[in-house]
Order: sequence, then C-alpha cells, then structure tokens
Amino acid sequence: MNRIVFTSERLEAVKSSNEDIDFIMKLENLEENYGLILGNTKEEHREYLNNTSYLVLIILDKATKKRLGYILNKIDSKTKVLELRRFALEEKGSGYGREILGAFIDYSFKELDINRIWLDVYEYNKNAIRLYASMGMQIDAVLRGSFKLDGKYRDQVIFSLLKDEYI
Repeated sequence: MNRIVFTSERLEAVKSSNEDIDFIMKLENLEENYGLILGNTKEEHREYLNNTSYLVLIILDKATKKRLGYILNKIDSKTKVLELRRFALEEKGSGYGREILGAFIDYSFKELDINRIWLDVYEYNKNAIRLYASMGMQIDAVLRGSFKLDGKYRDQVIFSLLKDEYI
C-alpha cells in the first residue's frame, strides 16, 4: 500500500500508523522540545489515527526512508480550515522544516482545497516564529498569559495563511 501523501525535493510525507506512535512520542519528549510541544499519551495518538478529522503524517528522508519528524493536523472539512497542531523534526538546522512546511502548505491548499491554515506557537519559540512568518503566515492574535511553564505565564502567538494569499 502506498502511504505517500506528498513529497518535496529531499523528503516525503506518509500517512502515520500505529507503528509510528513510539517514534512520535520520542520526538515529543526530546529535551530540546521541552515547552515547545505538548505531548500526548499512546491512547490519544491512537485516537488521532482513527479519527478522520485528523491527518497524522510521518516525514521521511526520500533516499534512506529514515523517519525525521511528524505533522499532526486537525481538518474541519465543512469550513475547509486546517489546524497545524504539531510539527516536529528530530534534526534541527538542516532546512528540512522549511522544505516540508512549504510542501505541506502547497498540498493543503491545492490538493485538500483548504481555505485557511492556522497554528499557535509560544512566544519564546523564535525559530518557529521566523519560519512561519517567512512562509507568508500572518499573526492573527497573541493570547497573553495563556500557558504556564516552569511557574511563568507565557503567550501564544496565533498564525494563519489563507489560500488566496498563497495561490
């Protein structure tokens, strides 16, 4: 069965399966992802895989088929709005994030016919904020003091991109 959903120059995104849950949880629990990604239980991940409102993708190196990361999305098929809930890569600084996010946005607008992609990111995740802004995403709002980490309240920045801004 061909699980490939979309590809980029060096990478491919494939539909996730139950066999990928341990890898996903490993990424969520990496020390460098502390406070950037809120992890889920195995049961929650199984529920995502079995719910048609969610699209869970594993990012692979095209040449080696090595798992590099994952993307978790929630899609509202009635409103054509996609929430990018998680986007994590094991290898940072390789350009994989920009490459796969660009291919993912293209796929979402052109193949899924999504009208709006949105996400939230914590204000201290400066690399992600720069990446999203460089991809044409706009800041819709800042939810002040909405998250508490290590005894300090943090802000969430809401980004979005509309299909007519992209195409």
